[in-house]
Amino acid sequence: MAVAVGRGGVFQIQIHHLRRSPARYPDVERNIRSAAEFRRRTYLPWLLRFARVRIVTAVREPISRLISLYLYSYAKRFGVEIETLSLQVLLDDFPRVFENDYTHALVPGCFLTTEIKAGLGIDIYQHDFSQNRGAAIIERRRVSLLIMKLEITDDQKSAALSTWIGRKVEINRQNTARDVGYDAIYGEFKRRVRIPYRYAEAIYQSAYMKHFYTPEERVKFWQRWEPQLDRSLVLPEWVEQQLQTYHSSID
Repeated sequence: MAVAVGRGGVFQIQIHHLRRSPARYPDVERNIRSAAEFRRRTYLPWLLRFARVRIVTAVREPISRLISLYLYSYAKRFGVEIETLSLQVLLDDFPRVFENDYTHALVPGCFLTTEIKAGLGIDIYQHDFSQNRGAAIIERRRVSLLIMKLEITDDQKSAALSTWIGRKVEINRQNTARDVGYDAIYGEFKRRVRIPYRYAEAIYQSAYMKHFYTPEERVKFWQRWEPQLDRSLVLPEWVEQQLQTYHSSID
């Protein structure tokens, strides 16, 4: 999530939590003292008293997101660089992501509730989202929120950002599988990994998927993963609970 704040100076910071200080990712800081203060505090209530905040965040098809994050964070989670491992070891270890309560990775709707709704008072599901355009702007008091689907093209993202900010913005990709050196492993892993059927079933019946993705997109995604869905893989109880909490179905 990228946040830009302005009043008597502007700075930008990439963060993963709205309601507590981020441990990393100072990005572009034109006002260093304000940025440092922003990071030290439980900052949203403090910040919104005197500044206008712009927030941009993205949603992504959950299975693709989970696989990408698994490979990206493997070394941090398990203490071994993936470049030193065989593809089979990575495939065998994948079910371990369901053993640890890392909710944001498994259940992306959690972020919309625990951060956006609780931190900003914005219930995303109560606002229209253009599924075909893949982006929406929500205004609330001092907050302007841009939410986009990761699957739209870079040109569409650039256009949405340019409209939102009021000046031309170009998207430049970073931290791709190619950038970090495991694009070949990533492609083969996606083709062979087994996904718990129950997990995919819950995700695709969820408010999250129905709000952001068209019926045609949901069918296409399901067909993509269906050959790799495994009914024999049982989800831990905590995952079932989180799926019910943050991914309850809507009509």
